[in-house]
Amino acid sequence: MTDAVHLRRRNKLWKTSFILPEHVIELQNLKQEDQKMPKSLLNEQELYELGLIAYDSLKNSLEVKVTYWADGFFKEILGIVDSIDHLLNRFKLSIGEEFMWIDVVKLQSLERI
Repeated sequence: MTDAVHLRRRNKLWKTSFILPEHVIELQNLKQEDQKMPKSLLNEQELYELGLIAYDSLKNSLEVKVTYWADGFFKEILGIVDSIDHLLNRFKLSIGEEFMWIDVVKLQSLERI
């Protein structure tokens, strides 16, 4: 074999021999941490408008698309508002046979479908 082939082969062995599975996992975690977004706060007018959409979904069983913040990422889910808890400032979203509570402070948007 030529010196160039030996050199490339040795470089490949060198690169792969020092990357442990734990390092790969840690690098993936760091990349995911870098992609996190801060939670945004809605003003009173925006909250009022989202409240109207939530109330409309509750009274008329209309499906809505909810965008909410969770652990640094914005997530979307479709469902029907089942109840509104004014005391704890959250609402219950029915998703088929299941449901989930969404805190208003984590709410980004609410759209009629």
